[in-house]
Amino acid sequence: MFTTQRFIPVRISHFLQKASLAWGLVLCTSAILLAAETPEDSKLAAQVKEIFRSRCLECHGGSAVQGGVDVMKVAELRDMEYAAPGEPDDSLLYQVLLEEDEDARMPLGQPALNADEIALVRKWIVSGAKDFPTDVAGTAGNSKDDQYREPDYLFEQILMHQRSLPLEDRYFIRYFSSHHLLVGGATREELKRQRDALFKTLNHLSYQKQLVYPEVVNEDVETLFAVDLRKLSWHRTVAKSESNSDGAQSLNNHDLLLLEYPYAIIYEASQTYDLVAQEYVRPSKMIRPVPYLRIDWFCSTATLPPLYHDLLQLPQTLDELERDLGIDSEDNVEQRIAKRAGMAVSGVSRNNRAVERHPYEHGSYWKSIDYISSKGSDNIFIDPIHLIGTGGEMIFNLPNGMQAYYIADAAGGRLDFAPTSIVTDRLAEDKTVRNGLSCIRCHDRGMKAFKDDVRPAVELISGSGQIDKRSALELYPPHKQMDELIQADQERFLSSVEKLLGHSQEDEPLTPVSKRFLEAPLQLHTVAGELGLKSTEDLRVIVRQPRLTGLGLVALADAGVIRRDMWEDFYDQVITGMGIGIPVISMDGVTRPDYLPPTSTVDVRVSTSRRNNIFSPGDELAIFVENRGSQPVFIEMLGRSFSGKLATILPAGTKLDAGEKRRFPEEGNLKVKPALGSEQIIVYAGEKEFPCATIVRGDNVADRIVHPFYQIAGEARPTFDHDPRGLIKRTLTIETR
Repeated sequence: MFTTQRFIPVRISHFLQKASLAWGLVLCTSAILLAAETPEDSKLAAQVKEIFRSRCLECHGGSAVQGGVDVMKVAELRDMEYAAPGEPDDSLLYQVLLEEDEDARMPLGQPALNADEIALVRKWIVSGAKDFPTDVAGTAGNSKDDQYREPDYLFEQILMHQRSLPLEDRYFIRYFSSHHLLVGGATREELKRQRDALFKTLNHLSYQKQLVYPEVVNEDVETLFAVDLRKLSWHRTVAKSESNSDGAQSLNNHDLLLLEYPYAIIYEASQTYDLVAQEYVRPSKMIRPVPYLRIDWFCSTATLPPLYHDLLQLPQTLDELERDLGIDSEDNVEQRIAKRAGMAVSGVSRNNRAVERHPYEHGSYWKSIDYISSKGSDNIFIDPIHLIGTGGEMIFNLPNGMQAYYIADAAGGRLDFAPTSIVTDRLAEDKTVRNGLSCIRCHDRGMKAFKDDVRPAVELISGSGQIDKRSALELYPPHKQMDELIQADQERFLSSVEKLLGHSQEDEPLTPVSKRFLEAPLQLHTVAGELGLKSTEDLRVIVRQPRLTGLGLVALADAGVIRRDMWEDFYDQVITGMGIGIPVISMDGVTRPDYLPPTSTVDVRVSTSRRNNIFSPGDELAIFVENRGSQPVFIEMLGRSFSGKLATILPAGTKLDAGEKRRFPEEGNLKVKPALGSEQIIVYAGEKEFPCATIVRGDNVADRIVHPFYQIAGEARPTFDHDPRGLIKRTLTIETR
């Protein structure tokens, strides 16, 4: 609470003294500051409102107004001088965000606001602590607004849109929604940010020359967008099963997303959902019955490995990438076609760094050479021509002017993330640079400007030395020439972004959308909004019930928070427990290695002949699967290699009696191959037999496991076969070092 005893003696007494001397002046000043509101002021106020809503509302808003402070009532914050216009250092609301003592810092008992969020709050107070913009429709208590809170609203919009299209176009359309934010309360600015993030993400994942503009379906609130897969070339098959039997499967890029999506629900009691399933989902031949995807999930997940790599079909090695792009980087350096620069200190790299620009048919191809230190052979100033780095980041223009990214190790192998000992991401909570999202957020304006330190150093060399001065000066161009190349690349990118969004990009939209989704702790009202509930009180009662307390969500009932990964882990259990519908579990998702519902009685474990599961090339390996439960179970076991290839180890239908432990191979051992990296053993198990998996594979796409879960059957009223809620999934990772 803001009225923490720690602050009462100093802050409040200071405010009261000041108020008694100049209360009229304060009101006059506030009126002046509030009078001239600009679009920038409104945008800033909307950003701060979203911060307060996501981080403070549980204790200081709605029915829970602790300490008499409601963060949504800005006029009261100004009158009480919690937010003194123009004076952040005299504003208690700002000061409690900076408090080092966790017992006094706000939000109380929760992670602190990050530096960017605190800076926005300060900027808002400096600019006058202007009133927050009103939310778009969706607030409970208004009959017109209540329609937006019903699940059928989006299904009705999809149906109307589908029926308005020519038959030959309907089944290529896919939908993306930010509607769950509106249900929980959202400003027009927040919804606009979601829209911009969607537009950018889709086009960062497209090899098409033309930019793709999603269509607004519900123009009244603009929370539902339609995209034609053909415009992205996402309608094409990227992976398929080798068999041509009845169980044959094929996947397009959108199907890859559906296999990972954790928020889909089959609404059994909704006739509108039944119509959507019959008229749209089934004839569209989706791999899972998911009528739409959440925008925040899509933007935050599709831009991270493994989906980022698969959606762009990025190959396993840098050599393959350059071959696919038609770039010979070594020859470009030898022929001085490439232009290089080197920095002693970089904003991203911890050590010295070199970058190369190569011409490319769609613009440019940039390649960094990074090091684990700046000394000895890692010192680029000793020999600036023959550089052998520890790894690097590649950036290349897509045909539409946007950029794509690739991270590689010293051998040129593709990496999901870069070691923090070499590079860091200031925008990530753990500072890890993850390919795709980290790069998009960092390069929000395209290529970043830099100053070459190598050429000036080489120019100072007199006489003959160890460095070939002439060759170095040919490879490292003058500052003016490199600056012109960078500026041209920036303008190409920003021109595409502005054309795409319909306005200049003042703030990168993907950053706040992804940070809020991935990192912001979830409060009760946020979770209620995601479930479409009209009242947080309903959910507060529900999470205290015995059937849900085992999920670890009870903290929400007492102004606590949970993390996104916990919420996704138990989302299906909440949906089932509340009787909302049938959750579409991402059982076959590569981003969901385990599915272990706490209510399951199935207890199957998988292990290897080494307790730590770490092996070296040439070692012998055996795999064990054990049924520790009291009932017989049926299992299926598959293996995934370090390159993403799958193979069946034990087929579906393999029975394990209670207490039975099975060994693979039954006799002898497997020999560990000379390939370093991580491999996985994946086990599905259930007390009832379940259909076998189909392995689906493609070029530059990790193999997928696809079970025939949730297949639509029936004519008049659809039913969904093979509900996997009785199964568990375990994944064991084996390291070869």
